[in-house]
Amino acid sequence: MYNDNINISSIETHLDKIIRKHVCKRCYAGTLPATLTEGAMDMVVIDCGNTIRDYHAYGYGSVNIYLYAQPVNGQKNVPALSKLEKAFGKALREDKFDSDNYSVARETLLSGTGYDTTYNMHFIIKAIRLTII
Repeated sequence: MYNDNINISSIETHLDKIIRKHVCKRCYAGTLPATLTEGAMDMVVIDCGNTIRDYHAYGYGSVNIYLYAQPVNGQKNVPALSKLEKAFGKALREDKFDSDNYSVARETLLSGTGYDTTYNMHFIIKAIRLTII
């Protein structure tokens, strides 16, 4: 049986709605836009580049969530990243990502940090486990 909820665009739409409401208003699917909004200090990218498996009765996979922040005075903007990370964690703990069609594990599969040389921004990455019903 085919389930539209397993479509990448459906997953991105669901996660975007939750992230915009509970984490950050500037949320993008796949990549950051070619040009960024002037003065935007933080943003989030939903990366569904990992495999989403279709087991017919349900789908399962992981999604990377990138929490970005503009540097301040050439340094990592730890307060902005902390604010994003805490809001994301709170949304996970309070099951904000769950719906009739999607279930996200309360803990992340992995966390990491890095620097995006294309956009000159630091980021924290959170990989979440997603079950599609």
